Amino acid sequence: MTMNIQDLTTDALIMLHDGIAKRLKEDDQNPSPEKKYEVRLFRDWKISKDEIEAELTKRDVQFTPIEIFQ
Repeated sequence: MTMNIQDLTTDALIMLHDGIAKRLKEDDQNPSPEKKYEVRLFRDWKISKDEIEAELTKRDVQFTPIEIFQ
């Protein structure tokens, strides 16, 4: 089942965006090569992040973009 980003409230989008940023930070701070969330490994994280950021931009919401792939 695919999430319809456009149907979510702005608060829900911000919460999801912040959640992705937090998981990425946790992975990056984990010194082990085995990451808990593997945000940089799985393309689904980037797709979700891109969709959320596009919708936030469309709604003219200020946010800090997440750089998943460096």
